[in-house]
Amino acid sequence: MSFGTFVAKLNPFLSKKNQLEVACARAREEIETTIIPTLERTFALYKGVEFKSAFAKRLASSFAKYPNLKARSGSWIDTLNTAYPIILKNISTIERLVKAHPNEVMNTASIMFSDVTVLNFQNAILFTNQYTMIMLANFMGCEQNVLDEVQETAGMTPGEIEFLQKNLEKYLQAMNSLYTEPNRLAKAMQDIPKTVFKPEEENITFSIGDQAKFDPMGFRFLPLPINPFFIVGKAWVEYQESRYNALNVDKMRIETRIQIIESRRNGGNSPNEERTLAALEKRRRDIYRALDKYEEN
Repeated sequence: MSFGTFVAKLNPFLSKKNQLEVACARAREEIETTIIPTLERTFALYKGVEFKSAFAKRLASSFAKYPNLKARSGSWIDTLNTAYPIILKNISTIERLVKAHPNEVMNTASIMFSDVTVLNFQNAILFTNQYTMIMLANFMGCEQNVLDEVQETAGMTPGEIEFLQKNLEKYLQAMNSLYTEPNRLAKAMQDIPKTVFKPEEENITFSIGDQAKFDPMGFRFLPLPINPFFIVGKAWVEYQESRYNALNVDKMRIETRIQIIESRRNGGNSPNEERTLAALEKRRRDIYRALDKYEEN
């Protein structure tokens, strides 16, 4: 979305300590404790395995359209496995910029171009972390359903399927931007002109100025579906708690699917794990009803 649209949807007064620093810390924690361990287990489970589902094949062709995401070897899982440690380094750059911000409260009436990029980066991280976990859970479900010779999307909610389909290209655009060489990102952030962003002058600025300088990560044309920075007060705490619970449940259902798949490969059944998975799916639906109160669609 345009920078003007993005800024207009922000809370006019953003707390550096209670919102911006927390967003960075949460994104880092999610990647370190949830996403990277899950990706490593998924990579090990499917190393050398040919994907069977249409969903997995669509992901492969979609990833290949983006320069930073095109697999040099292996699969799109390998790409994500390589990308997230780099993204962690880029979060460190954003954290330093947030901590160095001269004001304890970021006022959108005097927001700088660099601030807009920092906020877009945080927004993109929150979205891609969420999407990655949902995508991995559904990928495993689709693969197992094909092997079981049932409908590929059996057991998946229409809402989850719609979310993945509607937001795939947005996810890949965001990942392609976030998966940037750390030194390049640091320099690009340093080179953003020290200029106050004026929504009424946005089109003129980008038509006569160096677009790559003002928007080095290409966020201006990235229509992300989530913008948590309009949330204030108690709702912010509740939103963060719901996000944490959702990712934790996604991690548990992926781990349960891994147990089921490993059991099937060894010729066994796993009725206890199947029941656990059904309970987790129900719990997840309840959590996402809470998240829907805050997230923009």
